[in-house]
Amino acid sequence: MSYGITNFAWIWLWIKKDKHLLKWSLLILLWWLICPFLARFLGSEFGEISIYRGTMQYHWVMAVFLIVGYAIIIGMNMKNKKKENRIDILWLLAIGILVQLGWEAALLVGGIRQGGVQTLMVNSLLETNMGIPYIYFIYRGITSRFKENLTLVSR
Repeated sequence: MSYGITNFAWIWLWIKKDKHLLKWSLLILLWWLICPFLARFLGSEFGEISIYRGTMQYHWVMAVFLIVGYAIIIGMNMKNKKKENRIDILWLLAIGILVQLGWEAALLVGGIRQGGVQTLMVNSLLETNMGIPYIYFIYRGITSRFKENLTLVSR
């Protein structure tokens, strides 16, 4: 399973506050750590593939998406008088930071990601958090219509 697919699956489980979140988290993190070593061991007869990803040029765009997304949530929370119906912003921030931190740390340990601590911190604070508000709205939209077994929610 790719890092991206497991990243979004993990985010989904966090937003859901799945009862098996700890088990899934350990499984995903373990896979992220083992995958590069398996690739090195099993693919040793193949040439090494080197990938360069430069996001520094458009981190400002990511920051705009992050600010707009969280501003929408803050506005919705201010508009909502019932405290129990407000969106937990700190939970969403924790999801964004911890999921990306886990991913970046695993990539760093596995020798896939270069750049050290600065890359780890910038990406953990910005990259996944940029999309968390929008993923949250997608989650709410889908789960309001479908159950986990993909049958329709009765209204």
